[in-house]
Amino acid sequence: MKRLRHSAKGLVRSMQMSRAAVNVFIEGEQVDGYFYSKIVYSESPAPFAYRVIRSNQLPTPGSGKKHLLIYFRLLRRQKQLVIDFKGKRSVVLFFLDKDIDDLSRTMVRSPHVIYTQYYEVENYLYMHGDLIEVSAAACSADIAEVMRHFGSVSDWTLRAADRWKDWVKLCLAASDCRARGVCNYHSASQVHSAGVLDPTLFSAKLAEIELASGLSHADFVSKFRRLQAKVNRYYASGDQDRLFKGKWYSIVLSDELAKAGLVTGAASKSMPSKLVSGLMQSLDFSEDWTSYFREPIRRLAALAAL
Repeated sequence: MKRLRHSAKGLVRSMQMSRAAVNVFIEGEQVDGYFYSKIVYSESPAPFAYRVIRSNQLPTPGSGKKHLLIYFRLLRRQKQLVIDFKGKRSVVLFFLDKDIDDLSRTMVRSPHVIYTQYYEVENYLYMHGDLIEVSAAACSADIAEVMRHFGSVSDWTLRAADRWKDWVKLCLAASDCRARGVCNYHSASQVHSAGVLDPTLFSAKLAEIELASGLSHADFVSKFRRLQAKVNRYYASGDQDRLFKGKWYSIVLSDELAKAGLVTGAASKSMPSKLVSGLMQSLDFSEDWTSYFREPIRRLAALAAL
């Protein structure tokens, strides 16, 4: 803890010496930097108005959400979320993936912490990116053929998330029963074969979770039924992206494109990363969906200007 406090002080000193009015802390490396810098830049376009700091750039070894939250709590305890230094004021802002923190009731409540509305930042790529254009470019395919594959693009994410809905249920059950070693959100579905649910694999995973839970059979069945009903309600109301991991869309779409014969061989292995890169560039950050992020940024930027 002493080392952490010392590193937090060093971090504060670096922010004091920086010319940035808004210090933005982010989790990931592949998407977060571009995504959040585009949003923050739209609110603070002046030179040196903001600085982006990745979780793996913090003074102590580590990365990811847990690493960021350690520093957030240290800065909050030291009252350094708003920094006044030699007549200059700067603020600290943390962007975090929601994951299932809302369900586990572990979300941090602070104007200096902005969670994604959906499971993670990658969900936004598939909700607001140009799926047809990006898929056609990634596959170097006839755009008309790609359009025929998608059919109605507007509900593709719902169809894709529905394919793995049973895997979502298992991951949530494992988390709720503290059986994360059985299955978790870090893995692609282990109960689907060629995109189709395998009932035998599903039953086996469910039995593993039940064993790890320590509950009686009746209690576990009751708990899992309630969880299933909750997941079904989320999906029925169009809120599946609050439960479905955004990175999984790349796996599902790559599989669909391969099955449609639009991508073959070694090219299919790089398809998920190609889709992510293309979708990031296709986002229009002036659209209304960005207001969820822009409004709290605006309030903090105004605080820094006081």
